[in-house]
Amino acid sequence: MIGKMIIGNNKNLKRGLSSKQAHLQQGFTLVELAIVILVLSILLLSVFSISTGIIKISTSTSPSREAKRQTIFAIQTLKSTINQTYYQKNRQRLWFVGRTEGIDGARRDRVSFSAVHSGSEEIGSSSVREVSYYLRDQDDGLYTLIRREDEMVDTEPGKGGAHYEVLHNVESFQLRYLSNQKDWLLEWDTRKLKRLPPQVQIELKIRVGEKTYTFNALASPKINIT
Repeated sequence: MIGKMIIGNNKNLKRGLSSKQAHLQQGFTLVELAIVILVLSILLLSVFSISTGIIKISTSTSPSREAKRQTIFAIQTLKSTINQTYYQKNRQRLWFVGRTEGIDGARRDRVSFSAVHSGSEEIGSSSVREVSYYLRDQDDGLYTLIRREDEMVDTEPGKGGAHYEVLHNVESFQLRYLSNQKDWLLEWDTRKLKRLPPQVQIELKIRVGEKTYTFNALASPKINIT
């Protein structure tokens, strides 16, 4: 009987030890899990901090890309507007006039013309309007490209209308007009030449920091009614 009691007590002791070991193993697993969560939190915080730093650096270095994007948009808008030039040789109020000022590399050209306004019927505005592009002085020695629009087409190119800023930090705005197959002119006036130039070469130079970037495009005035 005593032997059986001893054996039973030994079994109970083993069961108790096993139960305690199980509890200890469970507790250790929870501690490990807490440590893992803490380490992951620190790693995620570090990654977030690094990502934030990258975004700040990217933002601080992106003005160059943004300026290029704005210049491309400006020159494409100028090109598409010139492509919509509307001219009739016998109509005095329809004209295309390009003037030059300055020297090569630092030009401040100006162009004024009559252009078709797409979608004008939908908003009830004039289908043909005056458009001008020119440079306005900035305080830092650079220029701002300005677009002028006037719904009233009259005999005074470049006067009146509303003026909108298109592009800042411009160094030079240069236009050339194709006269024939190979000769380019620096100025054009349909009131004297009685025709549109077949092509217009556009050059914009902008300043970004200490660097100068040059952008070129070729426009073709198309709506020419004789």
